[in-house]
Amino acid sequence: MNHKILITLIVALASLIVSCHKEENDIFSTAYITLRTPDSASITNIQAQAVVVNVNTRQATTSSQFRDSRLEVELLRGAYSVTIEGVVTVSDGMGNERIRQFRAQSDYVDLSHKTANHAELNILYLD
Repeated sequence: MNHKILITLIVALASLIVSCHKEENDIFSTAYITLRTPDSASITNIQAQAVVVNVNTRQATTSSQFRDSRLEVELLRGAYSVTIEGVVTVSDGMGNERIRQFRAQSDYVDLSHKTANHAELNILYLD
């Protein structure tokens, strides 16, 4: 009889511990940061490095994995400052391409949502 009570208590305690476990997936989210040109030119190639810094923890994430004009990065949800510097090849629509140095920056980007964390940054040409 005592063994049944002990086993029941162990099972109840184990189920209590498992039910209190919080998924860590809730604190991470995918952020999509898109670069916008100041003119009607379209981006054909980009070589840049992005530094994304959490404004609360000061944890920095660096990435250069751009696809077209968009960066996709996995981050803790929160507020960030974003700085992107590099070289971009732009096309003017008439077939003319030009390579330009650029910088894009924002002191505050809200990336706190569980999904749909999108931000757009304007490119500032340095040449």
